[in-house]
Amino acid sequence: MTRADFVHAPMLKWFRKWLEPHDVIRVPEGQRVLPRCRIRPYRDGDFEVCAEIFRLNEGKHFPVGLFEDFAEKLRVEEKRPLELVAEVDGEVRAYGGITRQIGERRASLSYGMVHPEFQKQGFGTAVLLARVVALGKPKWDWVVALTSAGPSAAFYDRFGFRYTGQYKFDEPVKMELDNYAATVTAKAWSECDEFVRNSDVSFDASEVSVPERDLLAG
Repeated sequence: MTRADFVHAPMLKWFRKWLEPHDVIRVPEGQRVLPRCRIRPYRDGDFEVCAEIFRLNEGKHFPVGLFEDFAEKLRVEEKRPLELVAEVDGEVRAYGGITRQIGERRASLSYGMVHPEFQKQGFGTAVLLARVVALGKPKWDWVVALTSAGPSAAFYDRFGFRYTGQYKFDEPVKMELDNYAATVTAKAWSECDEFVRNSDVSFDASEVSVPERDLLAG
């Protein structure tokens, strides 16, 4: 390799990245290795600690007024998404849900939370990527969507999510949140799956299933 090759290699890498669709989900450039943790499905005994984490984030990383909706979706099995929790030595550090829209190649992420003491350590990334991996490798492109507000938007932007407009809630409280979406291609899914498997994360996607719900019904 010549000196010119060394000079142009970073530029070529950047150019190829620029040519990729900007809304395809991705592992952020330079993402550090994920923290040691076990990711597993939510259990009923997790409710109190998940509620505590929600309260600690309420009004800071998540708007006030949605706790009852959050609690109902965990307590009522027919409404519960696939809720994944990340734990270390049996203590929950983070969690987040994912649900598929009935009859469509579309999924929705819900209530991704990290305990404030353990934020910016990679647990949110671990739960996000695990939820994507839980969908299974797609034969056709999928769209994964979410609503967010405040500082959380910058977090999701790193993964390829792009702003698609505002969503207005009338219930349980009136509020407006920003909508974001990203495309999950087979290649993008494989990159997420490989990154999780090569980290010190214990997660078996074959043991979980993302439920189908009518997301438009709330």
